[in-house]
Amino acid sequence: DGISFDDITVLVDNTFIDMDRVGTPSSSADWQRVAVDLDDASITHSVPFAADFGIALSQYGMGSWPGYGMHWRNFELGIIEEKYALPGWSHGPVTAGGIDDWLLEEIAGGHKWTLHANHSSKYSNSSDCWLETPSVSIPYGSSDVNFSFLHRVRMEAGNDFGWVEVSSNDGDSWQVLDIDDYTHPYDGHQAFSGQIGERTVSVLLDSFAGQTIKFRFMFHSDASTRRNGWELDNFEITGSATGLLINSIAFKPDPSMGSWYFNEVDVYLGSTEETVFIDGGEFDKSSLAFMGTHEVYQSSIDEWVTISFVTPFVLADGYNLAVKMEMSQTGTSSGYQWVVGTHPNTTRYATSAGADPTWLLVAGQRPACVIDVDGVGLRGVDQGSPERQDKIPLAFGAEFGDFEAIYTPEDFGFSGATPWIAGGEDNDWEIGIPLFVPDVDPALIPRNENVIAGTDLTGDGYYCQSPWNWMRSGAYSMAETAAFDSVALSYDRCLRKSFNDEALIQMAFTTSAEPPTEETEWITVKNCDYDDNIWLTDVVQLTHYFEEAREHGKTHYFVRFVLSAGFFLEKGGWNIDNIGFYGRYAN
Repeated sequence: DGISFDDITVLVDNTFIDMDRVGTPSSSADWQRVAVDLDDASITHSVPFAADFGIALSQYGMGSWPGYGMHWRNFELGIIEEKYALPGWSHGPVTAGGIDDWLLEEIAGGHKWTLHANHSSKYSNSSDCWLETPSVSIPYGSSDVNFSFLHRVRMEAGNDFGWVEVSSNDGDSWQVLDIDDYTHPYDGHQAFSGQIGERTVSVLLDSFAGQTIKFRFMFHSDASTRRNGWELDNFEITGSATGLLINSIAFKPDPSMGSWYFNEVDVYLGSTEETVFIDGGEFDKSSLAFMGTHEVYQSSIDEWVTISFVTPFVLADGYNLAVKMEMSQTGTSSGYQWVVGTHPNTTRYATSAGADPTWLLVAGQRPACVIDVDGVGLRGVDQGSPERQDKIPLAFGAEFGDFEAIYTPEDFGFSGATPWIAGGEDNDWEIGIPLFVPDVDPALIPRNENVIAGTDLTGDGYYCQSPWNWMRSGAYSMAETAAFDSVALSYDRCLRKSFNDEALIQMAFTTSAEPPTEETEWITVKNCDYDDNIWLTDVVQLTHYFEEAREHGKTHYFVRFVLSAGFFLEKGGWNIDNIGFYGRYAN
């Protein structure tokens, strides 16, 4: 029955009695495999791996087996074979105990999925196995969505088969993906079989827009005649989607309230045409994009709780943002509240002491919210609201809680499909609300309502060294009526810049809603040489520029604010609000 041992140790030269413990089995009474990586152990304990190693198995405690000690069997010393893995991918046999042939194999300096796990060049007989991809979310409003992969097939024609399945409910059910390149019928559907040279397979996925899906590559072989199998490589999903690319979402707790921690918060985002909830219920999570499980901690005073996403979410044009959060907490924290605003029928929530709620009730308040939009910056709603709530978005006094809300693009200051964007070199523009405004800039005044745009509003407050960046409007249509007697741009500003830096206001006039592509198309209408200590209203006369644009048949116009700085003495830069164009008819 073997010998009872406990700890494994490493000796150098087999002559020293000083030993370092490198492996400790658990106290479980069940049989288990214990492996020790001697390469890592030698590095950790500063022993040259070229030295002679001795292995010792030590026994602690007194008494007979099985009450005391450890029972060892099948002691082996060998080389660990290097294997490759891809995060998010998985594979296995169709039935427990069956054959799994899938292998991520190194081929010609790269890696491909093959069926060579049990043979150097052939698949097994009587093999039924699957290879599953990670999940991918296809945004609402996407078009020309195409899934493609490179493959080569060497199977026994008409007896061994490969095919592709797709799931839109996280693998609860699967359907065979309709692919034109299938060659043979199998088990009521089409599949690949026989000999197919290396080629790219493409499948249109527009019908899955707005869903989170994943794929499964299936293989079946009969009891005889093995071949080289199926090689898979270069998986890709492409498509077109226009909208807002959201990098994070944030909510604001009341800083005076308690301490708390949520150890598990599942976040989902989606696109919806609805603006309010008609009744209670719950979103279909298969129609939402899962944005990950997050830990949410109490923030510092006046800071928002921000949840950042590994993969941004695309809110398609013409849709509203659907937010769902499912929370659990190991202890029911107390004494905190969240900033909310009154928006009837835009929120649903429920709490429970024992399980995840499945029916959410409609509410009249909605959490203040900030989103970080790629190329735009921070946009928020209800950030200055005096209202408080202790159940949304994360619930006080409950172990489980569900929260859902609908936010429109207009809530975040977007009107239409052409929001303000920022760009250029060392771009640190932030468009929307600042989470706080550093002391290098004057405090906001009531008419700003804490909703402004500017350079570096939420970092240290100073613009970058040697930037050339800008904030640009979307396209505005030229008026179709007769020429105005006068046209002017009005805006509120607090501009703080160094003597060797430039702050410019520029206009561009075009014949379409597409923004200019060449710098020569921009006209500087004002060089703003200011170092303000307070907020001021500025007016820029533009009548001449609009008259020329009309004479040349221009149909649209854009405005942008530019910052160009040198190598030293950075200041607070642009702070801008209440931008508007005003005109007076000639008659």
